[in-house]
Amino acid sequence: MGLDKIYNADVPTLTLFPKAQAISVSKSHSLIIDLNNQVWGAGFNIQGKLGLGSEIFIRIPTIISNIKAKSIAAGYHYSLLIDLDNNIWVYGDNDTGQLGLGDRIKQKTLTLIPDFKGKLVTAGFNHSAIIDLEDNVWMFGANNYGQLGLGDAIYRLTPTLISGIKVKQMSLSENYTMLIDMNDNLWAFGSNDTGKLGLGDNLVRHIPTMIPDLKVRQVSTGMEHTVIIDQNYNVLTCGSNYHGDLGLGEIGDRTVFTPIPNFKAFYVSAGWFNTMMIATDLLSNNELM
Repeated sequence: MGLDKIYNADVPTLTLFPKAQAISVSKSHSLIIDLNNQVWGAGFNIQGKLGLGSEIFIRIPTIISNIKAKSIAAGYHYSLLIDLDNNIWVYGDNDTGQLGLGDRIKQKTLTLIPDFKGKLVTAGFNHSAIIDLEDNVWMFGANNYGQLGLGDAIYRLTPTLISGIKVKQMSLSENYTMLIDMNDNLWAFGSNDTGKLGLGDNLVRHIPTMIPDLKVRQVSTGMEHTVIIDQNYNVLTCGSNYHGDLGLGEIGDRTVFTPIPNFKAFYVSAGWFNTMMIATDLLSNNELM
């Protein structure tokens, strides 16, 4: 499959990737799964995080390998993917063990995590998560704020199970983690200096802590703020609001999830200091059910 169109110049211009079924974007590189499950990458390639065997800057979308994927995740300087046989492949920076290979050696090409199967990968700044075929969640990488949810601040170089929780969706940031369990409950752990865990305080959590009285469809973590969509498509936010990150019409951090007035959405994405949403008025009632 070729590209639909490419505009390539020395100044910022529009680049169209192949038609996609999934995308993942980090600070300086992008990944895509096309309609044929082929993986493409582009962007800054330090530490070999595009998996091409080099660290050369890639200006246009490039096929990464012949491995076809169903889940991808772009971390800060590394990447994760799951192939069609549920195998997990990793590449890029590994200084905190975020590749889950049992060491801290960077990998410039796709490298298999042995003896492990999964259906969803998620990447943060320097920590990673896998949801396995039984909906268990496994964490690895940096853990200086307890963002692995394992009860301590010890880094993990291989995937380590969080026991007792079955998970359907996760979002990882620089130093904290949010997850949604199979009953739509929201759990939080890690750094909490701006109240971004939504627990009403600024205390660090080293184990998953459930946010009470919330049922959640989606969660997205920014650098220092969190955004959720509840079961009624209401959008709630918490954490840093210095740049108006929370969409509340005023500045000032929030330590509990606060609704954005008169707004409903079916998809949200939190950036470093901003938030984007797709409103529900773009869908019919049948599509929202």
